[in-house]
Amino acid sequence: LLDGFRSCEEQRYAPLTVLSYKFYFALFGPEAVWSFRLVNCILHALGGLALLYMLLQLGIRRLEALIIAMAWTGHPMACESVAWVAARDNVLAFLFGMLGLAAYVRAQWEWNGYLLGMAGLGLALLSGPAGLGFIPLFVAFEVLGGTDRLCGTTHRSDVTNTAGMGFRLLPIPFFLALFGWASIGAQKLIRVPPPEGSWLGTVLTDVEVFGRYLIHIVLPFGSSAYYHVGDLSLGDTRLYLYLVVLVVALGLSLLLARSRTRVAFGWTWFFGGLF
Repeated sequence: LLDGFRSCEEQRYAPLTVLSYKFYFALFGPEAVWSFRLVNCILHALGGLALLYMLLQLGIRRLEALIIAMAWTGHPMACESVAWVAARDNVLAFLFGMLGLAAYVRAQWEWNGYLLGMAGLGLALLSGPAGLGFIPLFVAFEVLGGTDRLCGTTHRSDVTNTAGMGFRLLPIPFFLALFGWASIGAQKLIRVPPPEGSWLGTVLTDVEVFGRYLIHIVLPFGSSAYYHVGDLSLGDTRLYLYLVVLVVALGLSLLLARSRTRVAFGWTWFFGGLF
């Protein structure tokens, strides 16, 4: 079992995912493709239930939380994570990360919620790089005021306690350093030059990634196993078209929301998970 936690030059660092492969092969054998997808479906459904529970802890109404969780669980874009062998890390990372976040939201000021939250985050990072998307959520949850502020309650006894917030977020730099050492420092990764030869080009290209992802959420047509994204520059018309899509969606969500704090938290999930 310990072999799964050792870095490998041929793959991303995802020891829990590797262990899940070994357990699966020992249980079903390498030829039972149907069983692999069945296990992924179960893990994905559990992740949807964890999402539902977390939304309820944020004070979202039951029907609205159920609709959001069902839309996420049954969305066509989830097909990749459920059907692909290589995407098992996404399913596990989301399940552990969401369970940890739900526990953290449920009992923010209690040790059990804090420890379960950090444990879930750690397991998500050990499942694969997708676990990194939960780090901005934990940070945003604290910065935006925690459970009291996001739920819209009047009690805000410790919302502005900066020292307490810093203490609660203290394990996150440790997680980043440890995961960075294991997945980058201990592996011989192929370095690809950034788009347009600069990090500005990377940021501009990400605008199209965010915009297309948002469009596919609303209009899930034209799905593909591979989405090509060309390099963008400041003079490219596509950049401004996708910027308009993002700005309009962001503006409307803030304008129509009952809780702008929860909307900001949701957008953190969207951008943090994709960046």
